Amino acid sequence: MIHLVISCLALIGGGIFLFLFLWGFNYARVPLEDQMGIDPQPISKSTLFAELEIHTTHIKSYREQVPGNGNSAMTDSTLPADLESIIRTDVKRTMKELGYPTGGPIQGRRLFKGSLLRIGTAGFYLPFTGECNIDAGLHPLQKPYVMAHEYAHGLGIGDEGSCNFIAYLTCTSSSNAFVKYSGALSFWRSLASSYLAYDNAHYRAYRAELPAGIIADLDAINENSRSYPDLFPDFRDKTYDAFLRTQGIDEGMKNYSRVILLEYAWRERERLIIND
Repeated sequence: MIHLVISCLALIGGGIFLFLFLWGFNYARVPLEDQMGIDPQPISKSTLFAELEIHTTHIKSYREQVPGNGNSAMTDSTLPADLESIIRTDVKRTMKELGYPTGGPIQGRRLFKGSLLRIGTAGFYLPFTGECNIDAGLHPLQKPYVMAHEYAHGLGIGDEGSCNFIAYLTCTSSSNAFVKYSGALSFWRSLASSYLAYDNAHYRAYRAELPAGIIADLDAINENSRSYPDLFPDFRDKTYDAFLRTQGIDEGMKNYSRVILLEYAWRERERLIIND
């Protein structure tokens, strides 16, 4: 029995060592904000709502550019057939523009429906195989953004908020209208979730005034998520929060929402450059 326990611990220890050796060191790399020369800071409730309004304008415009858009929720039929190739190319372009190396093979893989969503995640990068895995059960409007997030991990970005920001830049600068709308809507949902925590009633009233097609998309995403209930939400949150903190990400799970501060700081820098 003792030998079995020792063997199991050795196996776990070996796995942890290989993970840290193959990829985990990326958690200690130069932060994205330093690489870009921006300084993300907390924003006020009024600024958050102003951001929500700005990005509402974006999703309205981007949705109108998607062929066949209407008042019904978008489905898998709208997804580009070569989605993985589009995302791989676009993420590498974004990373190159940000000054990061883009070498090394990375591949996408879709796991069976609910395999990840039921444990409270949408995707993960596996450094042992070089695969960016996403849950096939994701709503089609979530797939491009999640895939781009995991490809950013595959290219050496450890910070979750930074991967979200790279996914946002990647999708919204894509030449594919569906991918562009998907990325903008995913970021909009992050803003909406943060603002909802400030003022639930105001957000609900604001959401109700959105175009029918966008409301249908949001409802469809929520309904799809409810079909894959989280099995161990508390255990998942505490475990992953602890993991992120051990890797030097002090915010833990809150690191995901840092994308809002990164995007705001980046756009403020671009505005100052233009005004200069």
